[in-house]
Amino acid sequence: MNTATVTNSLVMLLDDKAMTTSLKVAEMFGKAHKDVLRAIHNLSCSDEFIERNFAPNEYEFNVGFGIKKAPMYLMTRDGFTFLAMGFTGKRAAQFKEKYIEAFNRMEAELMKRQVNALPDFTNLVEAARAWADQVEQKMVYEAQAKALVP
Repeated sequence: MNTATVTNSLVMLLDDKAMTTSLKVAEMFGKAHKDVLRAIHNLSCSDEFIERNFAPNEYEFNVGFGIKKAPMYLMTRDGFTFLAMGFTGKRAAQFKEKYIEAFNRMEAELMKRQVNALPDFTNLVEAARAWADQVEQKMVYEAQAKALVP
């Protein structure tokens, strides 16, 4: 088990992957960390999903007379989403509403794109403008998706 450095950031970059921790999930949802650990252990998903999205780890904390280590999990966005969808309560409901709203916005934009999928390639300026618009829209969606991850 590696020891992770826990920061105040809800999302951290680890090996070029956006990750969060079970500690941050507990903080975000107002839950005891032991309850989040129990929820992860009780997830009803495949072992492969667990292995891809939840990495057992440790964190260190000061207990006054020294440093103590305790278990935690590092998790991907998919792991976080799967876990959070099982939570109940006001904070969990707010997260689920935001998640659904973002999904619906993205779906509506994709439908819009299907109508105007290909630009007029005989007009190079229009084709270049359409490409630039798509790149900008992709950046907006990526920012929105990152905002959903704690």
